[in-house]
Amino acid sequence: MRTPSLRGLALTANNGSIAVDIQHLSVGYSNGVIALDDVSAQLPSGAICAVLGANGGGKSTLCKALMGIQRPHRGSVRLFGGAVNRMLKRNTIAYVPQSDDIDWDFPVSVQDVVMMGRQGQMNWLRIPSRDDKRRVAQSLERVGMQAVARRQIGELSGGQKKRVFIARALAQHARLMLLDEPFTGVDMTTENDLLDILREERNAGTTIMVVTHNLSSVPDYSDQVMMLNRRVIACGPTAHTFTATHLGNTFGGVVNELLKVTGAVAGEGNVAMSRSQLPEYPQ
Repeated sequence: MRTPSLRGLALTANNGSIAVDIQHLSVGYSNGVIALDDVSAQLPSGAICAVLGANGGGKSTLCKALMGIQRPHRGSVRLFGGAVNRMLKRNTIAYVPQSDDIDWDFPVSVQDVVMMGRQGQMNWLRIPSRDDKRRVAQSLERVGMQAVARRQIGELSGGQKKRVFIARALAQHARLMLLDEPFTGVDMTTENDLLDILREERNAGTTIMVVTHNLSSVPDYSDQVMMLNRRVIACGPTAHTFTATHLGNTFGGVVNELLKVTGAVAGEGNVAMSRSQLPEYPQ
């Protein structure tokens, strides 16, 4: 369905501006758990950034802070130079949540789910315009789901559901896309199709953050990598950041042992492992 020649493209479509500016961000919960502690990072516009870390490392909390869902205890987040709330009002951010965060029993059609991405552009009556319907149809076509537009979302397979929520983000036409575990539970064909779409969006100027446990495909599509373990372990261009040292400091344990066994480069060199050798980190 997608254009094979796009696969493996490693552009850094960056015009020099900063899309995400996080300064000394700390986020905690009422039970006393500190999810993010003094996190500072900047991500350029028009790039794909993979956000990596073990469970409890703060990845999903970071997404919620960027969406204004979780308020910080300290520090700040600015998106394209503006405050989060202001950017949300401008429909700047599209969010693809984890599957576990969605009620699949809610009776709503695939087409209606994708139309939710257009609500920020609708009038106060929330009546879809001809342009809204056109963009929804185009988004469904891009992810190969136009044939099931009228089916209930809960009837679809895991991979189909992921495609639908990617379509919702595409229909929104946002400047920043946040995807929380978009490749979990999908087959390789679906993953490759979704990656091609993300590359196309990146090449069109969209900034994309992909939270993922799947380390194997990170070098294939990411321009930037952020590694979190409640604090930022490393953040920067993939070639300089996706290293054995940083992976070991981020994940420890099983990944450290795997890097030793496979003979991956120690220190600051790139990880000398094939895609098949790099693991999908257990959730």
